[in-house]
Amino acid sequence: MRWDLPAAAKFLLILGFTLVGSGLVYELLIRRVQPIAFLFGLKPRQDKRVPQ
Repeated sequence: MRWDLPAAAKFLLILGFTLVGSGLVYELLIRRVQPIAFLFGLKPRQDKRVPQ
């Protein structure tokens, strides 16, 4: 697929998609799935529920 965009615009699009994609992978997979979080060196989550 060819886009008729200047090089700077292509760079900014690729940069934006990369940052958003990396953030989503980190937030949805690495932080929330404990075995994967452990592999990335994150501490186990504490239970944040308030006891009643």
